[in-house]
Amino acid sequence: MIGSPPPPPQLTVGNPINGTVAAVVTTVVTGGAVAAANAFSPRFRSMFGVSGKLALIVTPSLGAFFLRSQQTINQALHDADGFIAPQLAAAETVAAPIFQRELSPLQEAANMVYTHPFKTIMSIAGPIYGALFYRESTHPSTAHMPLSQRLIHTRVYGQMVAVLSTVAVMGFAKTMEGSGGIYRVEDAQLVRGEQLRNRRPFYEIGIGSATPQEKEVRQLQEEQRIAAGYEQGRKDSFDLLVPLLYAPMLPLMRILGRGRVAPERLNMMLLGTIGLALSHAGYIMFSDSTVLVKKDD
Repeated sequence: MIGSPPPPPQLTVGNPINGTVAAVVTTVVTGGAVAAANAFSPRFRSMFGVSGKLALIVTPSLGAFFLRSQQTINQALHDADGFIAPQLAAAETVAAPIFQRELSPLQEAANMVYTHPFKTIMSIAGPIYGALFYRESTHPSTAHMPLSQRLIHTRVYGQMVAVLSTVAVMGFAKTMEGSGGIYRVEDAQLVRGEQLRNRRPFYEIGIGSATPQEKEVRQLQEEQRIAAGYEQGRKDSFDLLVPLLYAPMLPLMRILGRGRVAPERLNMMLLGTIGLALSHAGYIMFSDSTVLVKKDD
């Protein structure tokens, strides 16, 4: 129609599943390379054990997953509107109401995973790690190995368990968040999201019986403060990828140091490297605004 405004441009960002795609492609490539080297190179077969060969496949795949995922996160930071545009478009579609008296067991379980993702990950990965260590400590082929080597074997085998459980749980939680949040029953009708009834807006907390004009000013100030903090924090956080350096460093230290460094000294080097990695992880966690919760006075 003449005179009608042109449609708004479509904003596009990286696909959120690109990390998984990159990991799968890298696994196929590295798995094929390791299989070929194991079939045609006697030196390769004798140089690496099962855990070493598995690490050569797992480590690049994890690196590709986290690197591509971090790139997607950075794209979302630079173009947040374009990133959430598909979710906003999906939210505009109104579904038919679902009537039920109480939540089903599956919905209760989904709520538990959504509200306690880290506990869910630990409940999945913890027992499997224990079973792997028990197997390494009792199997005739590995029971005679030193404790440090059995721990390394457990870490290598359990690494994929931890990654897969983390990806599965966090992916499920993000899917629930994008589709509305927790399940709950209100007036015999299934609804999504936390109950907002009887809650005061954040900009009204602590101002008592203020006038509507004062509340409007307070709301504007809070929105400006949040926007300013968001702009300051909008940066490419590649420091989160530092663990990708530690992941291959540990097995390489064991492989290169075998026969060249005393076992006691090599164990101390490995423990020191693990300590540095854990220290960096603690620094990242406690400097994250989503971990530090500030209470209003």
